[in-house]
Amino acid sequence: MVLDCFRIGDRPEVPITVTDIVKHMSIEVNASIDTSFSGYLLLANPLYPKINSVELDESYWRTYATLNGIVRTKVAKARIYFIRL
Repeated sequence: MVLDCFRIGDRPEVPITVTDIVKHMSIEVNASIDTSFSGYLLLANPLYPKINSVELDESYWRTYATLNGIVRTKVAKARIYFIRL
């Protein structure tokens, strides 16, 4: 497989489909490719309710320190499919 290189300042992304495993509702998003990937996909607030049927207990939620302060994120299980590479 051959992938094109990115220019400095570009945000490399890959198109994916995220599917709620209970409601079977899907959304398509461009996921940022990050070399320090932690294994989680962050979604914008308006998208999260579409795929959050299997939201995990609060003990699984993530906390991040950002330039704007502490951000707490909810966590839900979902299926992710690559649209194309």
